[in-house]
Amino acid sequence: MQNLCASQKWQQLLDMTDAQIRETDGNWVGAYAFKGIALKHLGNSDEGTAMVSQVSDLLISRSSEKRQQFNALVSRFGT
Repeated sequence: MQNLCASQKWQQLLDMTDAQIRETDGNWVGAYAFKGIALKHLGNSDEGTAMVSQVSDLLISRSSEKRQQFNALVSRFGT
């Protein structure tokens, strides 16, 4: 998914995140972070921002390493 971000293939990223969310029964938080980023770049800024914010809230209970990975991802691709 990071490769799709780096290549700015936002629709492909969105499609992949939807597939990953289905395959993991919504249990992989990372897929939601990538989906939020894809949505923002596809012009759905409000929905994407809300999704990234929700992931950030969920990561409060995760390790500092996971939070750092998320913050680095959002800093690099989330604008």
